[in-house]
Amino acid sequence: MWKRAMRAMDVGVEAAASPQCMVPLQARLELVNAIGQLNTAMHEVFEEDDMRQIFRWLQKFLNNPYSEDDQLVPAGTLPPVQKAAFSLFPSLVPLQPPELWPELLDSLIQLLKPHLLEGQQQQQLQQQLQQQLKQQRQGSFNARGAAAPSSNNNSLHRPALSSLSMERALQILLQLYKESAPWQVRAGMFSPLVTVLGKCMATRYTAYGEGLWRAAAAVFNSVVSCGLPAVNMAYSSQETQPPTAAWQCLAEVFEWFLLGTRVVALDTVTTAEAMEAAAAAAADDTPDESNTAVGGAVGGAVGGTVSASPEAQAEAAAQAQAGTTGSDRQSDRQTAGATGADESSQAAVAMRPSSETTRPESSPVSAPVASTSKPSSGTSSRRSSRNPSRNPSFSMAMSDTQQSSDDADLEAGVVDTLTDAVLTACAHAPEDVRRRLISVLDQAIVRPKDRHIPNSAAGIRFSHTCLRKLYVLSSRGIQDDAAATCLLEIAQLTYPVLLARYEAILVTYSQHIQRNTEGKDRLQLDETLCVLEVCSAMKIAPAVADAAPQTSNQQQVMHLCRRLSGKDRERSHLLSLYGALCSCINSKEHRVREVVQDVLQLAGQQLSLIEPAPHIDSPLHS
Repeated sequence: MWKRAMRAMDVGVEAAASPQCMVPLQARLELVNAIGQLNTAMHEVFEEDDMRQIFRWLQKFLNNPYSEDDQLVPAGTLPPVQKAAFSLFPSLVPLQPPELWPELLDSLIQLLKPHLLEGQQQQQLQQQLQQQLKQQRQGSFNARGAAAPSSNNNSLHRPALSSLSMERALQILLQLYKESAPWQVRAGMFSPLVTVLGKCMATRYTAYGEGLWRAAAAVFNSVVSCGLPAVNMAYSSQETQPPTAAWQCLAEVFEWFLLGTRVVALDTVTTAEAMEAAAAAAADDTPDESNTAVGGAVGGAVGGTVSASPEAQAEAAAQAQAGTTGSDRQSDRQTAGATGADESSQAAVAMRPSSETTRPESSPVSAPVASTSKPSSGTSSRRSSRNPSRNPSFSMAMSDTQQSSDDADLEAGVVDTLTDAVLTACAHAPEDVRRRLISVLDQAIVRPKDRHIPNSAAGIRFSHTCLRKLYVLSSRGIQDDAAATCLLEIAQLTYPVLLARYEAILVTYSQHIQRNTEGKDRLQLDETLCVLEVCSAMKIAPAVADAAPQTSNQQQVMHLCRRLSGKDRERSHLLSLYGALCSCINSKEHRVREVVQDVLQLAGQQLSLIEPAPHIDSPLHS
């Protein structure tokens, strides 16, 4: 009997969850509830194919939550059909047999399509431009006469998968993955789940005002904390094949989120000029054809500004093709008047970004580098890298100091996941992946300024966090037990990167001292002070210090240091940075000068050239 009910339910779902659905909302909600009741009543006797059928039904409703007669839902609210379908997922567990777990999780992963948000941003931009053009035409109505009535339907586009619906899918994914899935499933699904989370997190550069990237980053931290131990268990267990791709996926996600490597460098003026051209062409046409022209131009320009994912490239190609078709039709028409063209051009000019920055030089990510060269700010170039300020919601988020602070804390949490969860449990990761993960932390220190959270204080704090994290990684592995072997290996790989980065920052600052431009770059001054403070406080294990490459002179000095006891060798890093420290001794900034003097005295004590200052008790203590 229940097999007959499944076949009848399938017919109903096909009719109620199709793109051309005409079934009333109440009937569709009752059908979703009936699926839940059927699962509750027959869950213990369902076969594998029956459960797969339920997965497909829920996916259909989630991907087609509207009919043509549905009313618009308020902002920040899920469509009723999606809300009802999402609520059924927790009731699908426990799953028997366990082999169905990957399919259940995959049915939720397939709902995460972050490239759709980029298309939605494009539509918002197009609607804004059309609204401004409409206002300009109304202002010149009396001068040019009545315009032809528009047959374009201006009803608001309702995306089936919005940022809010994807955030809800993330919450259910985390709940099932963390609380119910067996460890074998957590290990096997770690790579695809981390990859799709990384794509969602990368929307911070293309759709900053949306909440998807924030939800994805929080879920990513939790997934790594509960999924990476399962990955390591798979290496020591004979039951399952170890997911070797997990380490590469992790490295990619950290690069996407912290370095913005999925973002394509753009020319902001290209988008603005394309808008001007579309507006000028729109003034020569009827409103119906001008909408097509605007949509094509904006689609071609904005569609090329999003990330380099294959999905986004396909969207951009389709929009560019539409723009070409609209332009060909308009080239055969006559000009209606100079007045309309000027006013339409003014509307497009108003859509320009409020500020334009110079294009930063991209730095390699695959290997740690010592160069801290930054883009020149004195050029008058109008070219820019991808800047989230073009997002209409970006200005509101930028003015919200609390939001910027929360975003900075979230970003710092991802850095903590890299250093405290991944690089402390990567015994099975290949060495090239370990170096790649360390390089992400190093390159994040000198990433372009437009990659920072939109708050100057947040950018400075992030740079300091990464500088200190390099020291944290280098100071681990001092214990002589087997559990610290991985920590020691990471420390030995990180320490040369730390020395190269710290030396580069000090040398760059000394060059500003020689050119009398010291202190003009506040971020650089703060970074230099941070490096000096860390150098004065840090202590490195001899086994870590011996792993650093050295020049011939440094080798002689380190040979002498090796004759000292282990405790006396904990500041050998000061000898490696001695030349860079001396170049900053004549700084006009008294804070730099004082800290450099203290650090050089510590270096002298390291070589037993200076006796430590005797400790004098304060009279207040007597």
